[in-house]
Amino acid sequence: MADNMTGITNGSKSSDTVPPKRFMVDVIIIQVLVGIFLYINGLMIFTFFMKEAFRTDTRYILFAHMLFVDSSVMVTTNLAVLFMHYGVVIPFEVCIVLNLMMTWLDFCTPLTLVAMCLERYVAVCKPLRHAAISTPRIRVVGLLLIWGLGCVPALVIIFSCTASVSVKQLSMRVLCSLDALIVIEWQKYLQIAVFKFYFLLMSMVIAFTYVKVAAAARSASGDNSKSSAKAPRCLSPLIYGLRDQNFFQALKHYAVCGLDKKIQPDAPHLVPKTWH
Repeated sequence: MADNMTGITNGSKSSDTVPPKRFMVDVIIIQVLVGIFLYINGLMIFTFFMKEAFRTDTRYILFAHMLFVDSSVMVTTNLAVLFMHYGVVIPFEVCIVLNLMMTWLDFCTPLTLVAMCLERYVAVCKPLRHAAISTPRIRVVGLLLIWGLGCVPALVIIFSCTASVSVKQLSMRVLCSLDALIVIEWQKYLQIAVFKFYFLLMSMVIAFTYVKVAAAARSASGDNSKSSAKAPRCLSPLIYGLRDQNFFQALKHYAVCGLDKKIQPDAPHLVPKTWH
């Protein structure tokens, strides 16, 4: 069983191994890109919290939640990549926790996208019911549901791993990756089955909302081409950010530290509008 555990070792970091210069350049480029994306996400999250109109709108709340989850995914994944790149070995228990966080966050991202699609579906196709799902209580329940559903695959993987390794193996040090948790072959099949089930379920929901929103837009406008264009934009997270004029104007205001005098923080035109 121990022979199947990828990267397990009783040693420590291989400090004698110097990564090739080409890999060093790649790592630097990756860190720069991660830093840029984290800055952009952080600026958008800051913009969200600075506007009460955004903080009380369900679609902007979901957008901010996705930004937070995406940023967390980048941080944890980048940390794991650095560990792998430099051959850093860590206690197996720490590797389990790190993989738990990464898997959990990885599933929270598409689940948030599903919630965003469902919110837009209700807003467009069932506008009379939209106010009922925009209450603080429903928002909290929705976010808890996202995190609850997201943790299930992570817990399945972690529990299957801890049930398959001995106490001695848990005390070993490992070159951490998700594959390091696969001790027995059936764990891999279980992981694939869970991932495919979630992917299929989320794809069906997104496809359903797309078809319904596209049909509603086509019915309302009578113009197929324009309707179709409005329906990818509706289901795209970009509409919650840079393609949303209200949010973009506020983002531009804070990006230049308020130097743009044409944009006032509490201007009436920054009140969110419903999709049309």
